[in-house]
Amino acid sequence: MKYSIVILLIAFFALSCSGEKAEAPKGEIETPQAKTTADSDTSMRNPNFDYDRYKPITMKALMDTLAVILQAESTGIYIPGVDFSVKVDMVFGGMQRDMDPGKLTALNFAFKSVSFQRAVNLYQHEVLFKDGSDEYWIPVQENILPVMGKELVKGDKVSLYIVWFGAVYDDAGNPEPFLLTNEYWKGPQGKKK
Repeated sequence: MKYSIVILLIAFFALSCSGEKAEAPKGEIETPQAKTTADSDTSMRNPNFDYDRYKPITMKALMDTLAVILQAESTGIYIPGVDFSVKVDMVFGGMQRDMDPGKLTALNFAFKSVSFQRAVNLYQHEVLFKDGSDEYWIPVQENILPVMGKELVKGDKVSLYIVWFGAVYDDAGNPEPFLLTNEYWKGPQGKKK
């Protein structure tokens, strides 16, 4: 799918990114033994992650909100001028795939255009998540994919800590939102304080 590269830069909001890039498996995410939240391997997680920054919302409400915002644009890349960080409860689908090359190029171009170099190539894979009968392929930071693969099994409930970084429009003017997973927590309640 071809994407136009036109930047409509309004402002930039900060993403929570940390850790080193890790190699991620292709296809099904290996889950040798699921762990409970109590014995979860959190050693790779950022201890300074600001969970409170992410406001709870349903996936349907998020997509409805984005549809209204994105209907005004029709080409290029759109980057919002506000911090749009949300916590969405989903079901882990157990599969991953490489991001579409056009979408990946557009995302990395957007990062570079707002001088956010450390985020370039931080998202290269999408993971399948479900909300009822709806399926969503959502990019996940490369550095948390290995932990996710060890901790989750297909069908597990998970809270995703997502930022909306904007959208890319295809040549027909259809938006594809950049929903980027910065963190997750096993279970629908998210991280407990």
